[in-house]
Amino acid sequence: DLRLVAVIKGRSDVWAMVAGPTGKGYVIKQGIGIGINGGVVDKIICEEKITPLGKEAIRKVVIKEPFIGKKGEVQFRYIDMVIGKKNGET
Repeated sequence: DLRLVAVIKGRSDVWAMVAGPTGKGYVIKQGIGIGINGGVVDKIICEEKITPLGKEAIRKVVIKEPFIGKKGEVQFRYIDMVIGKKNGET
């Protein structure tokens, strides 16, 4: 039940801040383990793109989480954490 609070871009690295259900915050970076299902921070995205309506800021964390498929093989699901939106799978 983590939610994305902020994405911080430095000169060479990008970090994110997530908050748990109690409001306690955690700073995370790419490659760190996250969650109770063996997830890992796959990407932290901090970009801007130009759209017909102007500039759009893209701030999100992508978590790669393993699970056992129907045939017993390990597969992965990707979960997007986006500021201001409910976390969803892609």
